[in-house]
Amino acid sequence: MSQGTKISKSACIKKPILTISWLAWSKIWKLTEHNHERGKFYECTSLGIMDPNDPCRLLDVFVPEQDNTGTSTTVDEDDQMTWLADCVAKGIDPGQLVFWHHSHADMDVFWSSTDIDNIDRYDGDNIQWSMVTNAEGEYKIRADLFSPLRYWWDDCECKVEYPQVDLEDWWDSAQDKITNKSYVVTKKYTRQQVIGKGLG
Repeated sequence: MSQGTKISKSACIKKPILTISWLAWSKIWKLTEHNHERGKFYECTSLGIMDPNDPCRLLDVFVPEQDNTGTSTTVDEDDQMTWLADCVAKGIDPGQLVFWHHSHADMDVFWSSTDIDNIDRYDGDNIQWSMVTNAEGEYKIRADLFSPLRYWWDDCECKVEYPQVDLEDWWDSAQDKITNKSYVVTKKYTRQQVIGKGLG
């Protein structure tokens, strides 16, 4: 288990909430739900970029080269380092690259001993976010601090930034193409006449 203190609900330090962009959220679930062959689901991994102004906001994810089975996922470290170098070349601070996602295929969502070992490898200054998903749509999120003290929070909440779409202009143009017609029956019928004419 990670060395350090697990923060409980009663602790004075507030549990952080992870905000996920719609782009990152969509990619995570596309990867989780569609990584299967001939009906068999496989684990998979993605790495994320956090907002430079908000360590609790995930902007996007990257899928590195990886070898997966139904119970494990192994990332190509050379490809991961190439991605890191590309991010730095684009002006992205390495401190933003602190999100790790992996799926458990069709198994339950939990933190395995391998997961904990992977989390402990990061050991950075910012919050390290980890997320595990499965093909059933379940997920767990964990936040780790390594400095100045070793803390972690399990079962963190998340909020998804659904796209805000302004439909006013679209509705104005759509209304121009729509003609609504109403029909008014001017002749009065008795109930028996209506039934006889098949009108009711």
